[in-house]
Amino acid sequence: MIGFLYFAVVLESFIGKSKSSELERLSKQPPYKSYCEFLKNCPDLELSGSTMSQEELRKEYYKCQSEHIDRWKITTSNYYTETREFCCFVKTLLSCEKPILTLCDKTYSQLNEDDTERFFGKSCNQFICDETDTNQTPFFEIGTIQWPLLCEIQF
Repeated sequence: MIGFLYFAVVLESFIGKSKSSELERLSKQPPYKSYCEFLKNCPDLELSGSTMSQEELRKEYYKCQSEHIDRWKITTSNYYTETREFCCFVKTLLSCEKPILTLCDKTYSQLNEDDTERFFGKSCNQFICDETDTNQTPFFEIGTIQWPLLCEIQF
């Protein structure tokens, strides 16, 4: 119980509003996988030919996280759950952060991808998410169960 409360407090501090700077707020990582921080050093950046600085990559990385939290409406109540929202958050965030991490450190980027698949592959493969998905799938409710409306009802 104490572990769960600590987790909820840490998560709320990440998702909730903060008086600190935006980058500082975004750099408090959601603790859902082992590789969820931007690196202190980018050993592959010079070799990549990118014109972005390490600090610009860092900002883009945390911007990915912030935008995907907002996009999928991630809250403490649906965080780390086997739901479409959380799984699509994990999947689409990975597709956003992978090219950024690859510019910085290809090995770390691959470890991040492998770690995400190891933690969420089996439980999240049931959900189809793509970059155009806006988390607006209509639902109909039967009792207390919501079912995705996958076809149009015509009268």
